[in-house]
Amino acid sequence: LPAAHGLVPPQCGLVIVDHGSRLPSSNNQLLKVRDMVRGLTSGDPRIVGVEHAHMELADPTIEQTIARMKKKGARTIQVMPYFLSKGRHVTSDIPKLVKDACKKHNVDYRISEALGPHMDLAELLVKRAGYPKKAPLLVVDHGSLRPQSNKQLLEIVEDVKKIVQNKVQHAHMELAKPSIRDGVRVVRETLRAKDVHVLPYFLSEGRHTTVDIPKLVKESATEFGVNYKISGPLGPHEDLAKLLVKRAFPGY
Repeated sequence: LPAAHGLVPPQCGLVIVDHGSRLPSSNNQLLKVRDMVRGLTSGDPRIVGVEHAHMELADPTIEQTIARMKKKGARTIQVMPYFLSKGRHVTSDIPKLVKDACKKHNVDYRISEALGPHMDLAELLVKRAGYPKKAPLLVVDHGSLRPQSNKQLLEIVEDVKKIVQNKVQHAHMELAKPSIRDGVRVVRETLRAKDVHVLPYFLSEGRHTTVDIPKLVKESATEFGVNYKISGPLGPHEDLAKLLVKRAFPGY
């Protein structure tokens, strides 16, 4: 089955899938989210377990985790993509790997939507920033060569605007415009502001949030004479775990 239908089927195994990394510290963040989902679903007799898997680069793989779920008695696998947007990994790569693994182990499967765009993510972005009251906000994602992927950031920015009174701009770290430099320039030259609060639209802490974005923001802020503050990434956070469950089982 290509998508979730809202109800929890009997003997259901939940599998949270991220991209996977060569950095153990990045992979360990998914364990924290898995444990949060376990806490949210504990006591539900329909759920035989909550496990995690990586699409590539690290173990456990999707096939390994589905095999483990089958041994636990799962008859249906509910796959929960730990991705912010509906890109190729969510629409093509993961479904193929899941389909092959479930066929091999003779279990049914369902796949939830990606986490975003969703108003809950906008709420979490603002929460992670500490609900800033004055400075313009610059929401930054990785950027993509696919225009459709970049448009999803605009949806999040529109949701953020519904929550705060601050001016809100967006930028991409690479691969697309506007760049971080473009965003900081707008803050200074168009909005006439001397401060900016950068909100990274990333799920977890990694090189992009600890090195690349701070470097680009610092260079741009120095060039245009702007003071800046950078929030941490979205996760791991209990609100993300709740959204994973909501995406799989609306109304749970």
